[in-house]
Amino acid sequence: MQVYSEQDLKKFMQECVKLAIENPRDVNKPHVGAVVVNQNHIVGRGKKRYDSNLDLELHAELVALLDAGIERSRGALLVTTLEPCCPIGEYKPRVRSCCEQILEYRIHEVVYGLLDSSPTIRDAMGVHFLSRNGVKTTHLTNFDYPVRTLMYRRNDPVRPICVDEF
Repeated sequence: MQVYSEQDLKKFMQECVKLAIENPRDVNKPHVGAVVVNQNHIVGRGKKRYDSNLDLELHAELVALLDAGIERSRGALLVTTLEPCCPIGEYKPRVRSCCEQILEYRIHEVVYGLLDSSPTIRDAMGVHFLSRNGVKTTHLTNFDYPVRTLMYRRNDPVRPICVDEF
């Protein structure tokens, strides 16, 4: 599997942040961007979007995986601004969770910017789920872009959900 430098990871995270910023401002939801990287090339990009045909919100990670396709995702790196959601605890998505999709697409490693501190997904559930299932996880803690400003508490645009400092 490809090994990426910290500089490469920061470059990929910067692209995720650009995608997250493109999301319409919604104080009820986090702004998330994700990319799939294979052989040092971005092969899939995603930002959270609403699919009116399905009456369903598609998470950035899933959109990036769909954009890359299963063949280009196999053994690849997924970089995302927020820890992927998982099927543990109170959170039960209408479609398979991002963590389940990551396993299905055979992603080798996930790099994330922020831990999800929402009430239903907490205590690094997504990270633990992925690790238990053989996916390497890396928390990009020294990223110098204020990703946390992209996250908001429900109905409170002043206080960010995430408390990680970058």
